[in-house]
Amino acid sequence: MPKDAISPLEGLVETDWAVAAVTMNWKFTRSATWVEFARNEPICMIVPIQLDLLENARPSIMEIEKNIETSRNYRLWCQSCRDFNERLRNREPEALKQGWQRYYFRGSAPHAGSEPIPEASAHRTRLTLGEFAETTETGK
Repeated sequence: MPKDAISPLEGLVETDWAVAAVTMNWKFTRSATWVEFARNEPICMIVPIQLDLLENARPSIMEIEKNIETSRNYRLWCQSCRDFNERLRNREPEALKQGWQRYYFRGSAPHAGSEPIPEASAHRTRLTLGEFAETTETGK
C-alpha cells in the first residue's frame, strides 16, 4: 500500500539457493517525518520471476516515428486523453460519469474504438496467485 513520506525499493533475491535473510528497503521521500506501519499492514509484495527471463530480454530504444502504425496509434491515444481531460475540466456529465477512459483496462485503445485489440487477447485484469506451499520432503 502507498505510504506518505516513504517509498519501497525494488530488489531481486535469488531464493532458489540463498539461505540468508533478506531485507525490505525503503527510501524516505520527506525528511523529519515519522512513518508508522499498523499491525498486519502489508510491507512488501513478493513477485517470483525467473532470472533467465530477465537475462534473455533484448530491450531496445527506437524513435516511435520509425513505426508508423504505433506512432499513429500513440498520437490518437494522446489526443483522446487530452480531449477526455478537457471534458472532465468542463464538468461534462458523461465524462464525469465515466471517470476515466479504461482503454488499457479493457484491452483496447482509441484506434480500436470499443473493440478489444487482437494483440491484447491474453490481457487480464486479475491474477489468481497460489498460497505459499508448505514443504516437508526436501525443504524446497
